Amino acid sequence: MKKWKTGLLFLLVGVAAALAVGLVQAARTPLAGGSAEVGEAAGTGILTAPAFAAMEAPPLLKLGAALPLGAPAAAEPMAATRAMPQAAAPAQTPEAAAQAAKAQAQAAKAQAQAAKAQAARREAAAKEAAAAAAKSKAAAAAKAAQAAKAKQAAAQAKQAAAQAAKKKAQAAAASAQAAKPSKAQSASSGSKKEAALSASSRRVVSAWGEVLTFKRSLKVTATGYSSAPEENGWGAVDYYGNALKLGTIAVDPDVIPMGSKVYVTGYKGSGLPGSGMIAYARDQGSAIQGSRIDIFIPGGKQDALDFGIQSVQVYILE
Repeated sequence: MKKWKTGLLFLLVGVAAALAVGLVQAARTPLAGGSAEVGEAAGTGILTAPAFAAMEAPPLLKLGAALPLGAPAAAEPMAATRAMPQAAAPAQTPEAAAQAAKAQAQAAKAQAQAAKAQAARREAAAKEAAAAAAKSKAAAAAKAAQAAKAKQAAAQAKQAAAQAAKKKAQAAAASAQAAKPSKAQSASSGSKKEAALSASSRRVVSAWGEVLTFKRSLKVTATGYSSAPEENGWGAVDYYGNALKLGTIAVDPDVIPMGSKVYVTGYKGSGLPGSGMIAYARDQGSAIQGSRIDIFIPGGKQDALDFGIQSVQVYILE
């Protein structure tokens, strides 16, 4: 009970102190109309606001004013206290400003150097790429030049081979041309020798006993051929287009003139008469050159193969 009364007493004291503070603040504020001493000037005997404010508050009111129950009075010192650090903030010195400017300049310089280094790296990479491209282009050009050179060398080799073959063919043709006169000369030499003989020595007795007169005689190599297609480029006919028949021989016209009537003796073979026969030079062949004849054998290809190669005597008749 005693504690409750004490608390109530303190509460009343606090309320009274708050009221007193409020009256003091109101007395310090000028009234509307511009004069704080209106009461005294009117002669009413009422205490004016300045006189009231000059009065000393009773001790009890001083105690109440000292209590922290008035919110406005307590708020002002706290606000001032909060504002003190901001007002007390020290200003920046010239040395610190210089150091800050120097640091900023160094940072800008470092940034510029980094940008320059990056630009240098990019330029180096671009130069390296250009050098690689130039190297690749040069390699391709060298390869193309080498291929062109090889192609030119192959063409030159081919041309040289063609020229060599042409020269060889020309030499072979010249040699063959040169050999033909020698054949004619040989035949002419034989004719001259035979011309020296007496008329009686130019006679020969055939296998059937008939005496034959000849212009000249010569020893030749003889082979046989048939009417088989593979042995006759233009068919089973002679040089004049007549059908092949017994008594047809192929000759070298430079040795035995075409159309000559001859007596052939000294051979052996089936399909041919006895040991001698009358034949006519009515055919030619690319393989029949010089002192050689090819005798047509009617029996067939096998008979021609069986004939083989033989040495026979040929008399060119009158």
